[in-house]
Amino acid sequence: MTVFLNFATPDIARSSGYLSDIARVERELFDDAWDGLAVHSVLGQFGAGVLVACDDDDECDEMLGYCIYQIVFETAEILRIATDSRHQQQGVGGGLLSDFIKLCKDKGAQRILLEVRADNLSAIRLYERHGFYQIDVRKGYYKDEWGAVDALILEKDLG
Repeated sequence: MTVFLNFATPDIARSSGYLSDIARVERELFDDAWDGLAVHSVLGQFGAGVLVACDDDDECDEMLGYCIYQIVFETAEILRIATDSRHQQQGVGGGLLSDFIKLCKDKGAQRILLEVRADNLSAIRLYERHGFYQIDVRKGYYKDEWGAVDALILEKDLG
C-alpha cells in the first residue's frame, strides 16, 4: 500500500471532508474524541495544521490517518495523531510521524513534544523508534470509568 500525505489548512480540511473523517476516527479510537468543530477550531490557531494520510495522491478517496499539530517558533507539538482502525499496523502512523518530523525541520523547529497515555504501548514504541524519549509524567491525567492513567510527556530533539 502506498500512503500519500497531504497538508491541509482549516478551509481545505473543511471543504475536503477531512473534518468529518477525522471526527469519525476520533470517535472510534478515543474516549476524549474531538468533533469536527473542535478540530476546525484548533486548525484556526497560529501555527496549527494537519497532515492527512490518503490512499491516493490525486483524490483522497479514503483518509487513512492524520496528525494534527502546532508549530510555534522552535517548538512543535503533536496534538493528535491517529490511524483509522482498518489501516493500523500498516505503516500509516510511522509515515505520518516521519513526514511530520521532516516538516518540523523544514520549519526550523528545534524540538517536538507530545503526550501519550502510559498504557498505549504500541504508540510509545512507535515514538521511541522515531527518537522520542520521556521527559515528564502527568500523574492520573487520563480518567475513565476504570480509574486514572498517567500521561507521558515525550520529546524529540531536532537540533
